[in-house]
Amino acid sequence: ADSPAAEPEVVPPAAPASQDDAGDGGVLEDDGDPEHGDVTEQPISASVNASASAARENMRRRLEQDAGPLEEIRQLSENGLSGMDAAVNASNDAKVSLTSDVCTTHVNRAQTAVDAVLGALSAARDAFCNLLLPQSCAVGQEHMNKLAEAAGTAEAAVADALAHQRELLHKEEEVAAAAVEAAAKLAEAEKAEAEKRQAEARKRP
Repeated sequence: ADSPAAEPEVVPPAAPASQDDAGDGGVLEDDGDPEHGDVTEQPISASVNASASAARENMRRRLEQDAGPLEEIRQLSENGLSGMDAAVNASNDAKVSLTSDVCTTHVNRAQTAVDAVLGALSAARDAFCNLLLPQSCAVGQEHMNKLAEAAGTAEAAVADALAHQRELLHKEEEVAAAAVEAAAKLAEAEKAEAEKRQAEARKRP
């Protein structure tokens, strides 16, 4: 008997390319030449460098913009400290004054000084609002804190001077009232003495 005919060999289909190896339509992408490096990294590096350069330039511009307000705040802080010293000195002069008139002169000096300190503080706050960078704000805040403390000290000095002024005015009012009362008693005594003399004169023959 004839042997059965050999069946044709079945060849399995080729496995499709994986998602990692194939792009659209199953076409493999070029991973670059491993010996010469991947040329696709060069545009990325250039973009990073450009971004870093732009960031540095932006920082430089902001530092330049902050320089003006920072210098203004620093100068205002110095002015405020000088004003505080002036207010304290005037207050001390007021507290050793013996009359209300002299004391008032020194109180006015102290009030003028504290007004200058408060004006400097207000101007510094306006300049502080123009700062852009956090580090600039930190430096500006240090000056602002010193200026605010100077304003508080100056205001306290004026309050002390005003308290002494009130004490002097009160004492002077008491002295004036006592003088008026003494003058009234003297006038009454003189009137009584005059009336007595007149009465004695009428009794004479």
